Amino acid sequence: MKRIELAWYWDRLSASYWFVPAMMTIGALVLALALGALDEAMSSEFVAEAAWLWKGGPEGARTLLGAVATTMITVASTAFSITIVALTLASNQFGPRLLRGFMRDRGNQLVLGTLLSTFVYSLLVLRSVRGDAASPFVPHLSISVAVGLALVSVGVLIYFIHHVSVSIHADAVIVAVLRDLDRALASLGPQRGDDPEPPGPDARPAGPGAALCAVRSGYLQMLDEDVALAALVAHDAALELAVAPGQFVLCGAELARVWPPEALGAAADELRAAFLISEQRTPIQDLGFALDELVEIAVRALSPGINDPFTAATCVDWLCEALRRLARHGLPDGRRRDARGRVRIVRRPLTLAGAVDLAFDAIRRNAADDALVSLRLIEGVGSLAGQIDEPRARGALLRQAEMIERASRTWPEDHDRSRLVARFHALVVALSPRPVGPADPPRACAIERWPDRAATAKVSS
Repeated sequence: MKRIELAWYWDRLSASYWFVPAMMTIGALVLALALGALDEAMSSEFVAEAAWLWKGGPEGARTLLGAVATTMITVASTAFSITIVALTLASNQFGPRLLRGFMRDRGNQLVLGTLLSTFVYSLLVLRSVRGDAASPFVPHLSISVAVGLALVSVGVLIYFIHHVSVSIHADAVIVAVLRDLDRALASLGPQRGDDPEPPGPDARPAGPGAALCAVRSGYLQMLDEDVALAALVAHDAALELAVAPGQFVLCGAELARVWPPEALGAAADELRAAFLISEQRTPIQDLGFALDELVEIAVRALSPGINDPFTAATCVDWLCEALRRLARHGLPDGRRRDARGRVRIVRRPLTLAGAVDLAFDAIRRNAADDALVSLRLIEGVGSLAGQIDEPRARGALLRQAEMIERASRTWPEDHDRSRLVARFHALVVALSPRPVGPADPPRACAIERWPDRAATAKVSS
């Protein structure tokens, strides 16, 4: 099995609600069998001397284990019902895509796993109790462990009630999304700090190339560059992606273009195996996924049905933090070279300027008439102006500020608009071209360095 498939399966398993409880239940089964064998081997003298062991008879053992099993399955059903209610509330307020974070929450999974494993353990120990006069048997050690598991389950239930009430809070949901972004950045490894130029024609051989087409529809989740690089080196070919992870691909649409064209016939199956297309987006190689989740929370909060501008303003704050982390970490330049230094793979990477647009465009449009969120947007852009040095990203920040200022011209109150205009003028000064000192390299104006989108798309296609 390829590494990309292992990563995909592990992501699916970690995002499921059944995997951890199932593993804990299997562990409870093994524990019950192991302790049962140990009980068989224990001497009656040891049982009599150990003060911490349960020392009741067969009837008391059956009553105790039956009470523990009945209580645990009842509490597990209640916990499951509470989880469903929490998921319903989260879906309505934050959007269905945020359910993935709730499903992969380790706290919820461990709580359900503890309750179910205690239930299964008690049932297995209960069946080993024998009360016949010829050969009575009471697994004292196993029953003592069952009592301990029941006490642990009580503590877990208390934790679960607290955890669920905290996890559906907007701030907790937003911070959980930021953790997904951090994991995606960590998987990229260290990168250069500057926002790269779009891939140009010099990164690929001359000629039109041959199109590698998708065999199914869905979202491009991952590209296993190691598999693709090995196939390209073996056939002395180069590849440029037509789509980025997170984009939807139709069956038969172009995934990538291969040079020289004649190499595609021999390498097509190997190259298609490097692309993982599935029904959902994941943050594994899609840095824009976490940004989209935060934007979705903000846009839903601004909808007339919810009308919660304070949550939208909180999303703006954390989107600014997400952009700061992207700028500090650096984004990949989209090129993968072989051992000889020759460019073999050219991606369509997310640029810092593109991340700025992705973070602010939808919120800006939905908050055009909301003074609170618009002011928070202009303040967030101003705070990023001191954190981002990349010229095209600074141009994107200035362009966002100009659009926010233009939208405020329809506000009915001059007081609100005067506050925004004052912040806008201060931002223009902050984002203006910096003076060039004798030891400083020349810096182009941010607006002049802003690339033309149509030209960039034409070059990258």
